Amino acid sequence: MMMNIEPKVKKFIKHKFPFLVDLYRDLKIKIEFDEKYWNQKLENTYNLIEDLELNPYEKIKPKKYIHRQFSKHAIVEINNTCNLDCAMCQTMTATRKRGKMDLEIFRSILFKLSKKGIETLALHTLGDPLANPRLPEILKIIREFNLKTSICTNGLLLEKHIETLLEYIDVVPSIAFSIDGSTPETYERIRIGGKFSKLIEQLELSNKKLKSKGMSIKIHFTLSKDNMSEVGEFIEIFRNYVSRPSHDISFGVITGLAPDNSYFNSVNPFPNLTHKNVMCWRPKGDPLWVNVDGTVSACCRDYHGELIVGDITKQSYDEIVDGQDLLNLQRAHEKNDLKKYKPCDNCYRPDKRLDEIMNNLIQYLIFKKNDAQSFYYQTYVNKIIEIFQGNGNYKFKLKNLLETQVL
Repeated sequence: MMMNIEPKVKKFIKHKFPFLVDLYRDLKIKIEFDEKYWNQKLENTYNLIEDLELNPYEKIKPKKYIHRQFSKHAIVEINNTCNLDCAMCQTMTATRKRGKMDLEIFRSILFKLSKKGIETLALHTLGDPLANPRLPEILKIIREFNLKTSICTNGLLLEKHIETLLEYIDVVPSIAFSIDGSTPETYERIRIGGKFSKLIEQLELSNKKLKSKGMSIKIHFTLSKDNMSEVGEFIEIFRNYVSRPSHDISFGVITGLAPDNSYFNSVNPFPNLTHKNVMCWRPKGDPLWVNVDGTVSACCRDYHGELIVGDITKQSYDEIVDGQDLLNLQRAHEKNDLKKYKPCDNCYRPDKRLDEIMNNLIQYLIFKKNDAQSFYYQTYVNKIIEIFQGNGNYKFKLKNLLETQVL
């Protein structure tokens, strides 16, 4: 299988025979994600829905952070600049000094991470990686360390880096576009500073240049009151820019990402299932967020540098993970005494299980009818949302909806 092929051979195949990559991926998905898989996934989702209702977060949240084996993934912010100021992100409110990561610092960071066994990187926290003009040099260094990365982007700057992405397709095998609207009005209200027409141009470019060369294209939608009436239209439009819609289009629920919760509070579709994010998974230290200056934060929401737990230019990975600063943050969460940590004290989110539930249910609808019109998807999404906004009995209502009507 391709995953066992030597890196140089994989690079050669991806550059010279991209159709083989796509055929391999298509065959793999057809084998692994068949009808049996989706039926089992739906059953698992029902169980998760039952758990959500019977065990609210306050009942199941951990009491202590337990040391465990760390993953092989890291997050490095190569720039904290962005071409947009999205309503849910509000990156322009961040007070951390803006800029691009020094290339030698980046190289030294990758040296430490690779020594720790890190294999994959994400390249952003506050910034969009395509807003970094040094992306070719960044990807070259990543290749030197035999690491892999994926690009998550708003996509509007794709044309500036299209040839770079093709050159480094062995390093960047996938790219994910974050898009939260299917009409110009909604998209431009959420993605402040963006133009819907420009987005479509860039996705057409992706189809022509990246998708055709075997790059895996993903599209993500963050569900909120601002856009939940457009999910069906979103699927109908953007399935044209991925290879396998039920696999490549994903959905999540909006959280209180920006330090100011006013937008989140106004568009949160599930206030009845929202809780203060005490005992959040981020203070576990896996992954840590390496900021553009080399300081390390325990959270992607650290707009002002208030959750710094180390500096990877001066410390080892283990020194940070086992350090007193991260331990203090963990103890504050365990005691529910977060006064010293403003981002944590002001952090709220709908129950995290809703992300998986909503994603699974909508992807299931796409799997059952991947060529339906928008009305089909929207009808069921409206009913699903209405069920979770109600007063319980979620599993029974959803089983009745999906098994007597969708099937």
